[in-house]
Amino acid sequence: MKFIKIFIVVFLFFSSDIIAQGKIISDTSSCFQLVTGTVKNKVTNEIIKDATVKLYAQNSLLKTIQTNSKGSFNFKVACDASYQLVSFKGDLSKTTKSFVTSNTGNIRVKFSLLIEEPEKCTITLEGIVKNDEDEFMNESVVIVYDKGKEINRAIVKRDAKYQFILECNKPYKIVAQSVNHIEYSYVQNTGTKNNKIFEKDFSLEKLACIKDLYGEITNANTKIKIADVTIYLLLNGNRIKTTKTNNQGEYLLKNVSCNDNYSMSVSKTNYQKSIFRIAKIESGPKGYFISTPLIPIPKKEIVEVEENIIDAEIKPTIKKEPIIEDTPSSKLLEVGVIQFDLNQSEITREIAIELDKIVTLMIVKPTVNVLLKSHTDSRGPDIYNDNLTEARAQSMVNYIVSNGIDSNRVTGKGYGETELTNECSNGVKCLESAHQANKRNEFIITNE
Repeated sequence: MKFIKIFIVVFLFFSSDIIAQGKIISDTSSCFQLVTGTVKNKVTNEIIKDATVKLYAQNSLLKTIQTNSKGSFNFKVACDASYQLVSFKGDLSKTTKSFVTSNTGNIRVKFSLLIEEPEKCTITLEGIVKNDEDEFMNESVVIVYDKGKEINRAIVKRDAKYQFILECNKPYKIVAQSVNHIEYSYVQNTGTKNNKIFEKDFSLEKLACIKDLYGEITNANTKIKIADVTIYLLLNGNRIKTTKTNNQGEYLLKNVSCNDNYSMSVSKTNYQKSIFRIAKIESGPKGYFISTPLIPIPKKEIVEVEENIIDAEIKPTIKKEPIIEDTPSSKLLEVGVIQFDLNQSEITREIAIELDKIVTLMIVKPTVNVLLKSHTDSRGPDIYNDNLTEARAQSMVNYIVSNGIDSNRVTGKGYGETELTNECSNGVKCLESAHQANKRNEFIITNE
C-alpha cells in the first residue's frame, strides 16, 4: 500500500504544467499548450520583474500571476481557443495581447509583452493681469503652489500676460500679487484632458490705504529708548491723534489714512522738542515704522562733554578713506547691512535701525548732505532691477525726511545692476556670495 501511494503522487505531479523536451506532459484526454513570455519596457527593452499578467477568456479572468526575476510568465491553456493577455505595473501603461491557440497539443507559444510610461498629461494655464480700472498690471507676479509649496512664478511683462504648463488632475493654488493692490488667489483644478487650455484673467483691486504708525523714540546720544514721550500726529497743523511711549520707548498710532501730509510733534522734559514732516504714507498691507531720536538739552557745565560724546559715536560711522565720488568732500558712511525683502522696497524694522544712524548724524551735523545709492545683482530683467532699486532709494529718502531731515539735504537714486563690484554680469555664472556682493546700499556724504 505504501508503494501505491507514492506512485500516485508522482503521477499527478508529472501531469501538471511541466515542460519536458519542449512539450507538455499532460492528460491524454485533453489538448493543452503552454503560453510563455517576458514583460519588457517598450522604450529601454529592459525586463520588468513583478509585473502583473492576467489571462482572460471571453472577458472572464482565468488566472493572475507576477513575472519572476527574469521578467518571465507562463500559463497552461487549452487548444483551439481564444485568449487575451493583459500586463501592467505601477504607473506604466497597460498592454493587451489577444491570441488563438491551434489544435495541436503539447507545444509552447511565446509572446513578448511591451509596456511603457504613459504620455504625460499636461494643461496650459494663461491669462492677463489688470487692475480694477482695466489697465495692464506690468511687473505684477503670479505664483503657483502645489500642496502649499511654491513651484513656479511669473513676473508679468509689458503685455501683462502669464503662462504655466501644469500637470493634469491636480488642484493648484494660484496667487496674483502687485504692490499696493489686494492679493487674489483661487484653486485651479486641472482635470484629466491632455493639452487643455485654461484661461484666467486677474483684476486686482487697489488697497484702501489705512495703516498703523508705530515706532520708538530714542536718545540721540545714547540710542537708549525713552519712556513717557508725548507724541502728537498733526494734519494741517491740527492735532488728530495723540499717544505716549510705553516703558520700552515704543508707541502706536492706529488707523491712519494714507496719502495725507502729516507732521509729528515729539516732546519730553529735558529734551529738545522735535516737529517733523512725515513723507506721504504709501499704500500697502504693512504698518509704517518711524523711529525718532530726541536730542537731550545739556546742562551748561557739561555742554562740551555732551558734544564730545556725540562726535565719538559718529566718527566710527564715516570712512576716513577712500573718497568715493569725484569731489574731495564725498565720504562713504559705514552702517550695518541693509537687506530689503525679496522684490520689496518697504522699510523694515531692521532697515529703520540702520537709517536712524544716518538721521542722527544729520541732526547733529546740520551741514551734512547725503546721497543714497541702491544696487542689485545682475539676476532679473534690467528694467525691473532699475525700478526696484529706484523704489528702494526713494523709500529710504522718505524715511529719513519723515524723521525731521530737510528734503533738500538727502537724495536717492537706484542704479540697478549698472555698477557691479565684480564680473557677475548678465549670463555669467557666479557663486551666490559674488551676487550678494553686488546687492548693496551706499550712503555718501556729498559735503560737510
